[in-house]
This record gives sequence, C-alpha cells and structure tokens, in this order.
Amino acid sequence: MRPRSVRRILAAVALVTAMAVPSASPIAAASGREYRLDLLEPGDFVTQHTDVTCVGASVQTMLNIVREGADTTRATQRAAQRTAQRMSNPVYVRRSGGASARGWAYALERLGGGPYRVRAYGSRTAALNAVAEAIRVTRRPAGLLVWRGAHAFVVSGFRATADPAAQTRFRVVSLVVSDPWWPRPVGSHGATMPPGTELTPAALSRHFVLFQRGPRRGGSTLNGSFVVVLPVDPVAVAEKAALLR
Repeated sequence: MRPRSVRRILAAVALVTAMAVPSASPIAAASGREYRLDLLEPGDFVTQHTDVTCVGASVQTMLNIVREGADTTRATQRAAQRTAQRMSNPVYVRRSGGASARGWAYALERLGGGPYRVRAYGSRTAALNAVAEAIRVTRRPAGLLVWRGAHAFVVSGFRATADPAAQTRFRVVSLVVSDPWWPRPVGSHGATMPPGTELTPAALSRHFVLFQRGPRRGGSTLNGSFVVVLPVDPVAVAEKAALLR
C-alpha cells in the first residue's frame, strides 16, 4: 500500500472521529488556523519529453497522483497528448503540435482521471479559490493555464486561511505547483521550478495571467479570463447528466 492510501484511510478515520466528537472536529480546527493539503508524492511528476507536450505531461502527472503506481514513459505521454488533441482546435494542433485546455480536461476524463471541466474567471483570486475548493472536495489535482495560455502547470495542493470545504470565506495563501518544463534550467519566464514548489498568489501572478490566444476579437472564447482545469464531483456530474436525459 502506498503512503497516499494510508493517508486517505487515516483522513477518513479522522473525519468519522470528528463527527462523533465535536470538540475534535477538523472543521472547527480549520476555521481557526491555516488549512494545508498536498497530493503530490515522490515519483508522480513527469517532465514534458518534447517542447510542445506540456499538456500531455500534465495529464500524465495528474493521473500518477490519482492512481496507484506511477507511469513516466514517453509512450504514455504521447498517448495523453494525442488524446488531448482530439478535443483541441485542429488548426492549432497542426501549427503548434500542442493541445488546448478543453483537450486537457477531455484527456484526463478519457484516460481515467475522473471528470474535469474548463473554467474561466474574471479575477485571479476567484480562480485560485476555485482551484483550492475543487482539490479539497475531490482530492484530485487541478491545472492552470499560464503564460497567457501557452503553458500548463499542475496544482497538487494549497494552503488557505480556512478549510475550503467547511468555510465559505477563506483566502488562498499559496498553491503547490509543478511545471512540466522542469528540470530544464531556463524557460520562457526565467528559471524553472522543481515539482511541488509552493507559490504565493503574488508569485503566481508572474505566470498565471489573463488568457490570450489568437486575436483579441474573434479569438478564443477564453480570452481575457483566468483559465483553470478543475476536477469536479463525479456524483454531481452523473446527477446532472441524468436530469438532462
């Protein structure tokens, strides 16, 4: 059994105990101090094997986080990239060899990572809050579209002023991110960061900026927003699908 499995079991035991003993409730404790969570374990991270497979590498890393064992092979990364390209703009795929945010979410779901959705926010704060809440509720990683949408970061955890699952008012103190460009020494935005780097919102603001791909008018519908790829509750997704039948 991997340490992740042990942590999940212990977390479940702690939650049941807290429900039975109000004074030991983690919700009450979280309201009075910072809440921390990080799902990344040694061996989960995979570097992008080519200049254009940041989405494929991010998908591969995220699948390693949610599954037992870790797959770091080039073949798996190529397959993840090709899967993401199926739901990406074909013109963009032909010109760049990359993949889109929509393709990123599609590949995660198609390859067994659970349901994911692309979300766009008008403010960085709202986007970071949504990322923290989604990771906390689903216990799965999220993704950031950085460098105006040209690159991808994996978010495996966060630190917040309160538990996002228990409090409606909280502030994200930092996110734990992994840049698939690492360990290359230099990227488009300076020195690359090792997996599991903790960045404050101020530090993230150098990377996580408004999405802008193509012309401002007639370009992507995501332009002018902060774009994230969020894990969503599979039960809620199934219930919504049932209602639409």
